[in-house]
Amino acid sequence: MASDDTIIDVDGGKHFMIVVTEKGKVYTSGFMMYRAASEIRYNSEENEEAPCELKMTTETEGWIPKQCWACDLYCNVWILC
Repeated sequence: MASDDTIIDVDGGKHFMIVVTEKGKVYTSGFMMYRAASEIRYNSEENEEAPCELKMTTETEGWIPKQCWACDLYCNVWILC
Protein backbone atom coordinates (compact mmCIF):
# COMPACT_ATOMS: atom_id res chain seq x y z
CA MET A 1 0.00 0.00 0.00
CA ALA A 2 1.29 3.47 -0.82
CA SER A 3 2.49 5.54 2.13
CA ASP A 4 0.04 8.37 1.29
CA ASP A 5 -3.00 6.04 1.19
CA THR A 6 -5.21 5.08 4.18
CA ILE A 7 -7.53 2.19 4.93
CA ILE A 8 -11.21 3.18 4.88
CA ASP A 9 -12.85 -0.24 5.27
CA VAL A 10 -11.88 -3.77 6.21
CA ASP A 11 -13.76 -7.07 6.52
CA GLY A 12 -12.88 -10.71 6.47
CA GLY A 13 -13.88 -14.31 6.69
CA LYS A 14 -12.32 -17.57 7.70
CA HIS A 15 -8.67 -17.52 6.58
CA PHE A 16 -8.83 -14.22 4.64
CA MET A 17 -9.39 -10.48 4.92
CA ILE A 18 -10.11 -7.68 2.46
CA VAL A 19 -9.21 -3.98 2.69
CA VAL A 20 -10.38 -0.92 0.73
CA THR A 21 -8.23 2.22 0.70
CA GLU A 22 -9.05 5.89 0.27
CA LYS A 23 -7.45 5.85 -3.20
CA GLY A 24 -9.75 3.01 -4.33
CA LYS A 25 -7.33 0.12 -4.04
CA VAL A 26 -8.50 -3.30 -2.85
CA TYR A 27 -6.09 -5.61 -1.02
CA THR A 28 -6.57 -9.06 0.38
CA SER A 29 -4.61 -11.60 2.38
CA GLY A 30 -4.95 -15.23 3.21
CA PHE A 31 -4.39 -18.36 1.20
CA MET A 32 -8.11 -18.94 0.56
CA MET A 33 -8.60 -15.57 -1.15
CA TYR A 34 -5.28 -15.91 -2.99
CA ARG A 35 -6.50 -19.15 -4.52
CA ALA A 36 -10.05 -17.90 -5.20
CA ALA A 37 -8.99 -14.68 -6.96
CA SER A 38 -6.31 -16.13 -9.22
CA GLU A 39 -7.31 -14.11 -12.32
CA ILE A 40 -7.38 -10.67 -10.67
CA ARG A 41 -4.84 -10.81 -7.85
CA TYR A 42 -1.27 -9.56 -7.86
CA ASN A 43 1.64 -9.65 -5.45
CA SER A 44 5.29 -9.46 -6.41
CA GLU A 45 6.13 -12.43 -4.20
CA GLU A 46 3.77 -14.79 -6.09
CA ASN A 47 3.15 -16.27 -2.65
CA GLU A 48 -0.21 -17.14 -1.12
CA GLU A 49 1.05 -16.13 2.33
CA ALA A 50 1.74 -12.51 1.26
CA PRO A 51 -0.97 -9.82 0.88
CA CYS A 52 -2.00 -9.05 -2.68
CA GLU A 53 -3.82 -6.35 -4.61
CA LEU A 54 -7.02 -7.18 -6.47
CA LYS A 55 -6.75 -5.57 -9.89
CA MET A 56 -9.70 -3.96 -11.60
CA THR A 57 -10.99 -5.72 -14.73
CA THR A 58 -12.32 -4.09 -17.89
CA GLU A 59 -15.84 -4.49 -16.49
CA THR A 60 -14.97 -2.57 -13.29
CA GLU A 61 -12.65 0.03 -14.78
CA GLY A 62 -13.67 3.54 -13.78
CA TRP A 63 -15.46 2.45 -10.60
CA ILE A 64 -13.89 3.51 -7.28
CA PRO A 65 -14.21 1.01 -4.39
CA LYS A 66 -15.55 2.58 -1.17
CA GLN A 67 -16.67 -0.26 1.09
CA CYS A 68 -16.34 -4.04 1.39
CA TRP A 69 -18.23 -6.97 2.87
CA ALA A 70 -17.04 -10.54 3.23
CA CYS A 71 -18.54 -13.94 3.96
CA ASP A 72 -16.81 -17.06 5.29
CA LEU A 73 -18.39 -19.44 2.84
CA TYR A 74 -16.49 -19.74 -0.47
CA CYS A 75 -14.51 -16.51 0.13
CA ASN A 76 -17.36 -14.34 -1.09
CA VAL A 77 -16.68 -10.59 -1.13
CA TRP A 78 -18.72 -7.61 -2.22
CA ILE A 79 -17.23 -4.22 -3.05
CA LEU A 80 -19.43 -1.11 -3.03
CA CYS A 81 -18.25 1.44 -5.59
